[in-house]
Parts: sequence; C-alpha cells; structure tokens
Amino acid sequence: MDSNLKMHTPQSYAILFALLATFAKSAVAQYPVKQRDAALAHKARLEAEQEVKATIDSMLALLKSEDYHTLIARYFYPPDVDQTLSKVSFEALIAQFKMNAPALQAALQEVKGRSPEWNDEFSCAYFERKGRDVLFVRYKGYWYLRNAGRELAK
Repeated sequence: MDSNLKMHTPQSYAILFALLATFAKSAVAQYPVKQRDAALAHKARLEAEQEVKATIDSMLALLKSEDYHTLIARYFYPPDVDQTLSKVSFEALIAQFKMNAPALQAALQEVKGRSPEWNDEFSCAYFERKGRDVLFVRYKGYWYLRNAGRELAK
C-alpha cells in the first residue's frame, strides 16, 4: 500500500496535469483542421456534382441531336471504348448504340435532378436506379459514362 501512496505525490499530479493540458491543446488545435478538411470536402463534392450535371446535360443534348459519334467519342469511358473497338469498327459501334440510345436518354433524364452517391475522392458518381444503374468516373480530368456496376463506384 505504501507504494500506491508514493505514486500520488505533487510531482505525479503535476506531470498528469501537464499531459492533460498538452492533450487538450492538441485536440483544440485539431478542430480548425477538421473544419477546414470538411469544408474542402464539401467544396470538392459541390464542384464534382456540378461537373457531372453539366456532363449529363451535354450528353442529353447530343442524344437529342442524334450525334452519337461525338457522344461516344467524348463521354464514353475510353478504355471501355478501346476494348469494344478491338472487336468492332466505330461505325458498327454507333449502329449498335442507336438501338440503345433511347434507354440511355431515359436513364440520364431520370438521374439528371438527383444527387449521386460518391466515393471518398469524388471521382465516381453512382446513380442507383431501377433497371440499369448509371456510373460516371473522372478519368484524366474528364467525366465519362462507365459501362460497369456498383463495385467500381467505391
């Protein structure tokens, strides 16, 4: 018991208070950093959301004008397009896409006014919907429609 009493000396209390004060200062100092990080994340999300909405608007305009060549070349995920073009010509891809254009137009109209689910980096925008979901990814600084499922959105 005597050893326990020796631990509670004025010096041990001074050390304990010094540690608590250091911890409190550290926690208070981190609060503005956390606020700043949250504000930056909010700003990044708003910017990404505006970019995706602009992409959807541009895609809908191209679908309306039936400019499928530009639509595929500019807004379809390039590695997916390259993989498809290793099997068929661009003209065949466009001909095949013409059959699916109304479905894509309907899907984009449906998600146009909604907020997507985001990954942590705000580089994947995922719209869940009945039927086929819609996924946009940022690739080399641009937003593209990705022919993939939810597993790539995370």
